[in-house]
Amino acid sequence: MADLMLDSARRLQAAGAAFLVCPDNTIHEAMPLVRPGDAERDELGRLTMDELVMGVFRHALAQAR
Repeated sequence: MADLMLDSARRLQAAGAAFLVCPDNTIHEAMPLVRPGDAERDELGRLTMDELVMGVFRHALAQAR
């Protein structure tokens, strides 16, 4: 699964993507295997759905205070 994610990431990066979002509730389990930092990995930042949801939640909570 990590190889599939890396291949997709490289294609998106070549097309001009600045970062990636993983909108899947299962495939994101492989995210630690493809985060940037290894020479064989690409350098795009990644967000998972849970990270996005928590960011929106934190923003809404801060606005409510």
